[in-house]
Amino acid sequence: MSSLPSQLLVLWLIAQPQAATLKYAGAPAPPLNSPFAGVVILKADRGASGDVQSITALAGAAPFLEASISAVKQWKFAPVQGQEKPAPVSVTMFYRARQIFSSTSATQFPEWPAAETRPPLPHVIVEPSYPVNSVAEGVVILELRISADGGIERIETVRQVPSLMEIARKAVEGWKFTPASINGQASSGTAIVAISFLRPVIY
Repeated sequence: MSSLPSQLLVLWLIAQPQAATLKYAGAPAPPLNSPFAGVVILKADRGASGDVQSITALAGAAPFLEASISAVKQWKFAPVQGQEKPAPVSVTMFYRARQIFSSTSATQFPEWPAAETRPPLPHVIVEPSYPVNSVAEGVVILELRISADGGIERIETVRQVPSLMEIARKAVEGWKFTPASINGQASSGTAIVAISFLRPVIY
């Protein structure tokens, strides 16, 4: 790449989708009395300054949807240089119910419809169990870089709960994604995953 003339190199760099770095991510408030798990998938459009300009709900229902949108509205990403309109990111929020073991092995979504521009979207979600050696509750938030073929290239921690982090990351490593689309072409992109853990109640 260093053999490119400097002007062409600058144009090439501008054309590349840039990773969104989530700088501030307040946790959603989980519905404390719901006996069921919940999944919400959102598309978040960012401004160049890093603010969230619009949110589109792709999956999810009350009471989880409202809590998710309310949290994401306050998130802040790193400013993006050299792009008129930064690529959108997906946000998947998984709310565990108050049980120790996961209720299902995986949740599968239908194939996402084609779109000119979209972020990477999950199509298989693996639910983490609650770690038996933990008494914590809270929300783990991870930032994933998804390749143009849908593979997970990188997982970074945005918000951690120490005794819940390892099991959250291990579950997310088993997720499957439909890659992002930029101008109708498969592309790498960013997916944010938030997993809400509630301390199990033993009856």
